[in-house]
Amino acid sequence: MSSNKETASRWLNKKLAEAKGIYISASIFTVLSTGCFVIFSWYLSGFAASWLDDELILPIGLLYALIFLAGRYVFAHFASQLNYKAGNIIVSKIKKKVYPVLLHHSQYDSVSSTLFVTRVSDDLKPYFSFFYPVCYRIGFE
Repeated sequence: MSSNKETASRWLNKKLAEAKGIYISASIFTVLSTGCFVIFSWYLSGFAASWLDDELILPIGLLYALIFLAGRYVFAHFASQLNYKAGNIIVSKIKKKVYPVLLHHSQYDSVSSTLFVTRVSDDLKPYFSFFYPVCYRIGFE
């Protein structure tokens, strides 16, 4: 094998690098979402403690808790949308590269080749939209 040939993993890493900025933005939204959840928990525990210990119902603490709970879901939504966008970008780049090669070297007609590439790319979308971002944040890269 020639040393100047590109391996599949190197080729795929180039496609992943193109969406790295989007993955980083999604990670920032995930951290903001986590922070909102921590603050929500803090306000909710303060509300529960004042209610149970002092028999005071302080609705302002509960209101702040609900605001941060809503923030948690809004930021999580944006993170999910960005991960999905990054997955779509990667899969579309893979599809653009693989389809002409498969069509040229295939024994199938163009419709069968298109269906095959679509089936493969549809299987890759969840991986790059959901599984890969989690592994990337955890550090399994």
